[in-house]
Amino acid sequence: MVQILKDPALIGLLLSFGAFIFVLTLVNIKACIVLLFFAVALSPKISMGGLPLRVEDFFMVILCFSWLARLAIKKESLPTTALDGPILVYMLICLISTMCGYIAGTANLLSADSSMSAVFHFLKKAQVFIMAYIIVANVNSKKEFIQYIKYILLASTVLAVSGLRQGLTEYRISGPIGESANTVGMYFVFITIIVIGLFLSRRSYFNKVFLGGAIMLFLYIILRSLSRVSYVTFIAVILTLGIFKDRRLLLFFVLLVVLVFALSPEQTLERVYTLKGVFTSGKGEYFHSWEARKWSWSNIPPIVLAESPLLGFGLASAPLCYAESGYVTDFYFTGILGMLSFFWLHITIFKFPSALKKSSDPVVRDAAIYFIGGFFTLLLGAISGPTFTAIRTTNIFWIFVGLMAGAYKLMMENKLDSDDPAKPL
Repeated sequence: MVQILKDPALIGLLLSFGAFIFVLTLVNIKACIVLLFFAVALSPKISMGGLPLRVEDFFMVILCFSWLARLAIKKESLPTTALDGPILVYMLICLISTMCGYIAGTANLLSADSSMSAVFHFLKKAQVFIMAYIIVANVNSKKEFIQYIKYILLASTVLAVSGLRQGLTEYRISGPIGESANTVGMYFVFITIIVIGLFLSRRSYFNKVFLGGAIMLFLYIILRSLSRVSYVTFIAVILTLGIFKDRRLLLFFVLLVVLVFALSPEQTLERVYTLKGVFTSGKGEYFHSWEARKWSWSNIPPIVLAESPLLGFGLASAPLCYAESGYVTDFYFTGILGMLSFFWLHITIFKFPSALKKSSDPVVRDAAIYFIGGFFTLLLGAISGPTFTAIRTTNIFWIFVGLMAGAYKLMMENKLDSDDPAKPL
């Protein structure tokens, strides 16, 4: 970090970038939000002073301050949602747990290793919540809601195309520098579920072709991520939606299975075959990660319950890779109270799409229904992976939470279905 601060050219570049984002936020904040979508999808992880940072980290800091300045200048109030209480309680418990951990010597407030820095973890959590509120405040019509989804799909398509290039030279597609294949796989599982829902809705032929092409591209990235948790969560949610929502998804699943076994490269098929060994408790080189996950669930919770059951050991009291499960990690960090607030927060999120699925507009309705499906993929994925702590999946999830909360706000104000019908995607 010190070397970076001594580089006049880089300092000038950062200041220019900051000034540009600040002015753009004041003039056209929606353009900044669109840029944020691309930053979340495409930015690599870089190291600055030992801290793993991304473009959206710089972007969000500037966007946050400039958004608050915009609110002050325009004399607008902060948006309020049903998430206010759960987020406040969750963050308060994280703070109390961390301070208790710091006093007990289990958590470090600051550390050269960011994975062990509680302040860094706390600020990253706050960042995604602020991002969601900025989006809520700037969904002012059905048209904007639809436009934001289009830009998210465009950013995801660019990420997938970059993954294609990576797949030409590498065994496993892992996305931008510093990202893990499992995280990229779950990112595209979440996005693909939503795109499938939009594809199945009543759309023009041209848009069906575009959405169908995006689905095939995203599925290829999921397959080449070689992420078993991505495979399992995608199959589980597709079958569930097919049984309870749209039987066409069952036909889609059958066709997908045929295509996978007919066209997939050898390394992908080998990875798919290992699912049988995982579910039959097979041992071997392919299943060491599964054994690590079982060890996490069977060994870490008893430690927390025995030593610090209510508040855990504090944020960053262990590396994120210590527990191979997002739930186990959060339980280790924040204990029973933290997990209760975590589930309260995520149960509250369901309020938005549950109301929006009654919308008369097919785009809004299907986006809400299949957001619920994508939400379940992340909930399932957190059993054996860090879907709610990995930055890329966390950010895209909370972007959609912001969109759903913003659309719900319009519905409560009777402004959603009173808009002109949304143009089909």
